[in-house]
Amino acid sequence: MKSKQAGRLFHRCGFIILLCLAAPYTYAQDSSRAALPAVLAEIDTALSYIKLTESDLSLRTDYVDLDSFRLDLVNQVMLKPTTMAVVLDAAAQRVFGAGEDRPSGGFAGAFNAIERAFNRNGQDYFDNFFRVFLSDEECMSAVLTILPQADTALPAWLRVNPDGCRLLYSFVAECAGLQGAPISIITDRNVENASFLIDTLPQLLIEDPNAEFYPPEKIDSLQKVSEQIAERFSGISYKVNWRERIAHSFASGREQIMLARRLPEKLPDSTAHKQDSPQVGKGLELDLPRGRIALGSNGNDHYTGQYLFIFDPGGDDNYELDPCAAGESQIIYDLGGNDIYAAPEGYALACGFFGLGLLYDREGDDTYRAGNFSLGCGFFGAGMLIDMAGNDVYISDTYSQGAGGFGYGFLYDHAGTDQYSSALYSQGFGFTAGVGLLADRAGNDSYFAGGKYKDILRYEDHYISLSQGFSYGIRPDFSGGVGWLLDGAGNDVYAADIFAQGAAFWWAYGGLYDGSGNDSYNCFQYGQGSAAHMAAGILYDKRGDDVYFGKGLMQGCGHDRSTGWILELAGNDTYISWDLSQGAGSANGTGILTDGGGDDRYYVKRAANTQGYGNPRNDFGSIGVFLDLRGQDRYDGNGRDDDIWIIDSKWGVGVDENSVPKTGEK
Repeated sequence: MKSKQAGRLFHRCGFIILLCLAAPYTYAQDSSRAALPAVLAEIDTALSYIKLTESDLSLRTDYVDLDSFRLDLVNQVMLKPTTMAVVLDAAAQRVFGAGEDRPSGGFAGAFNAIERAFNRNGQDYFDNFFRVFLSDEECMSAVLTILPQADTALPAWLRVNPDGCRLLYSFVAECAGLQGAPISIITDRNVENASFLIDTLPQLLIEDPNAEFYPPEKIDSLQKVSEQIAERFSGISYKVNWRERIAHSFASGREQIMLARRLPEKLPDSTAHKQDSPQVGKGLELDLPRGRIALGSNGNDHYTGQYLFIFDPGGDDNYELDPCAAGESQIIYDLGGNDIYAAPEGYALACGFFGLGLLYDREGDDTYRAGNFSLGCGFFGAGMLIDMAGNDVYISDTYSQGAGGFGYGFLYDHAGTDQYSSALYSQGFGFTAGVGLLADRAGNDSYFAGGKYKDILRYEDHYISLSQGFSYGIRPDFSGGVGWLLDGAGNDVYAADIFAQGAAFWWAYGGLYDGSGNDSYNCFQYGQGSAAHMAAGILYDKRGDDVYFGKGLMQGCGHDRSTGWILELAGNDTYISWDLSQGAGSANGTGILTDGGGDDRYYVKRAANTQGYGNPRNDFGSIGVFLDLRGQDRYDGNGRDDDIWIIDSKWGVGVDENSVPKTGEK
């Protein structure tokens, strides 16, 4: 397929739509909760009480012209906001529904869907990027030819492993310059513009921790610099090969992961290849024209500096890595041991910065510490971090832990009790023309985002987070992307400050999904199913006794032609907030709170603009919908158990139903 066709396909569909093409999912039903289709039907009923229909929730896309980076999925959820839950649920089933016998969870199906889509005309768009169709003998011969004296230096555990040879060849061949020239960043090959993309554009995502101490005039100057960067990018954006570079990097990662999934079946057991390392921790390192590669031992290896490729079969290893150059790929496979990964300066450890970054760790209690642009981030590229087992710790700064802009960023953790900590733009963050996804399949996990960069324009004692299923665009120039945090199971703790937990800003779609467990959500403002300035955000928790705490503009709040939705299907839940929350619409926005079952508690400090409130704005006004379908509930505010109420606002309604409707009834 021609690159233009591939780019058009990406623009129309995007990876997320492919991810969401899951098999039909049957919703279990019982008397304690409502299934998702029933909740959607009851929203229609609630709207009818204020003489509205679902079509009144739609935002016309002609309010703002389509920019060239707008993802089709963002338009879809803006036109029909209730599809946010359907899409998110389907994606979670795709990612978590593979079972223990399929090590990479739903990623295998996702990569296959991408490949089928790009090759639907029978033409290989990624022609000859990876020579994976070589026979085992040809592949081995190629490796022996490329590597100096590899016939004697190559570890035995790799010599007997054809898939290992394929991995090695596919990357070493690129390092040795045997593959075709990489795709140019700028169509006219203008060096100055290319340097701007690499060196200057990322500054839009970098904050200064000392900004809280700056005088107002300097803060204003920094803001103007950001505006100038966005303006210059707008002028050259039509020259940027972003679609082709994304497809190029993503295809690279797809093939590497497909091979990595087969490695556990092919590798001999640990005792069979210990003979490779007469000295514990001594592996093989080679300097090739484009950089260094390493083949580790079964001992405790120590890697320092810059690497393009590391393959380590086991041991408690220590990685101290320097930043990768823009456009360089870095691939790391570690198949065992309690490892420590460190990249304090960032731009490493599953960082796809104009290239491919892949880190695959099969087992062990691992620790990941990195700076900006790390731990599963893609910026004009694809970055993927996959950890299959162990109780892991992830610590990073900005744009990390599943962050994507002009590309894809994934962090997937298959099992274990894990800890995630980051400062900003992380944990499922989508930037312009990007998809960011953090998916944790199981375990009692904790997520923290914030605590470093003050929200100096509004508060002296609060921090911006912009994380945990958050997506963000540059107003008014560029739409945002898609940012999701998916957690399959476990008693989890989510903590953030401002903008987090299923939220979005400026033509973007943010979502947080939690499949089960007794969870705790804490966020100060703009969180827990909220959106601002023509965006869509949802927090979707399927079951468990959960606690939600926040101040305002949250728990189902949409501001300025946006839709914010908090959706609970089951559990005895507690909601605590101050104002403009729990189903509140502001400035022509729509806010929805729906709880499908359980004995719930709703507490608010200000009843006048919560629990089904839409404030009057312009000709139409705002919409607030509060809906509880099951259980004996307690209210501190407008709500009343087993009743319907309409607040003195433009379009606001609250409904509490205790009875279980019969089949066919509303």
